[in-house]
Amino acid sequence: MKVYLTKKLLNLAAKNKDLIAQKTSEKVYILNNTVPEFCWQFFAIPINLLDIFVDLSLEIFSFVFLIQTSNLTELVPLILVFLLVNLVWLTFFYFLT
Repeated sequence: MKVYLTKKLLNLAAKNKDLIAQKTSEKVYILNNTVPEFCWQFFAIPINLLDIFVDLSLEIFSFVFLIQTSNLTELVPLILVFLLVNLVWLTFFYFLT
């Protein structure tokens, strides 16, 4: 994967001559640091999304189990509104930081 992304980066730089670094040390820095960091992010994003999905699924399961065992069916609309408001706040603060 690292070799593939390096080739793509070099092809992009060859097409856009103004983007090519002039100094050799800058070229070495780009190839040694930028490409591996991008590779890491390329694999980390799907893993993080899977982690969020699993966490949400387990939380929903625990809420459903709690509601069924404690006969809290009249609180279901309040719990859904609470979850929705918390997700909105989470999204809002995520984009601000």
